[in-house]
Amino acid sequence: LRFGKKLSFLLAVGRNAKDWYVKRGFEYDRVFSFGYYVGWPTDLNVRENDEENNKNRPVKLVFVGQLVERKRVDVIFQSLAELKSKNWRLELFGEGSQRSFLENLAETLGLKEIIQFHGAIPNSEVSANLAENDCLILSSRFDGWGAVVNEALQCGTPVLVSDACGSSDLVRNPELGSVFCSGSVEDLSAKLDAIIRKGRVSPERRERIRNWAEKTISPEVGASYLLEILEYVS
Repeated sequence: LRFGKKLSFLLAVGRNAKDWYVKRGFEYDRVFSFGYYVGWPTDLNVRENDEENNKNRPVKLVFVGQLVERKRVDVIFQSLAELKSKNWRLELFGEGSQRSFLENLAETLGLKEIIQFHGAIPNSEVSANLAENDCLILSSRFDGWGAVVNEALQCGTPVLVSDACGSSDLVRNPELGSVFCSGSVEDLSAKLDAIIRKGRVSPERRERIRNWAEKTISPEVGASYLLEILEYVS
C-alpha cells in the first residue's frame, strides 16, 4: 500500500499470487504472472533399459525436499498404503525434523521395504536422481513455487503436484503429469494409481517433456519474457 502507486509493474509468482495482488488494489494489467527459471541439467547420463525389462521393473516414485510438516510427506505414505499390491518403489532425498516420524509411519503402514530414505544429497546430484525416476511427487500443504518441479520436467520426468504449490501452474498437459487436491489422501491415491498403472516412462516421453521444458521454462525463455514485460509497460 505504501509503495504500490510508485511501481511500474509487479511480477507475481503463480496465478494465485496475481489474484492476491489484484484483489488488494493493484491494476490488473500491471501485475504479471511469473515463475522460477532454474539452471539447466547438462549431463544426465540416464540409463535406459531394454523395453522388456522396463515393463517388469517397478514404477519409481521420488520425493526431493525437506522432511518437514509443511511438505506433507505423510500424505504420500498414506496414499501409497492403499496401493501396496501395486508394482512401485518410493525414494526420498532430504532431511528434516520429521524423518524419524516418517520412518516409523512407513513401518506402521507396512511400507518399510518399498520406501527408501537417502538423506540429503548435493544439489549437483539432484538432476541425475530425478532423471532415473518415473514421477516426482510434491505434496506440500503450501509452497510459493516448488522449483524441484522445474528440475524434474527439465530432466524429462513427469510430476504429481499439490494444487497448493505455485509450480502446479506448469502442469496443464497430461504429458507433464497431474495435479491433486492438497491434503487429500483419496485424490492423491487415485492419481498415483493411474501413474503406476501406466508403467515406466518411455524414453520418447522423456524427450518430449524435456523439449517442452526447454521451450517454456528455461532461463533463456524467462529472460525473454521479462524483456517483453519491460517493453509492454514502457
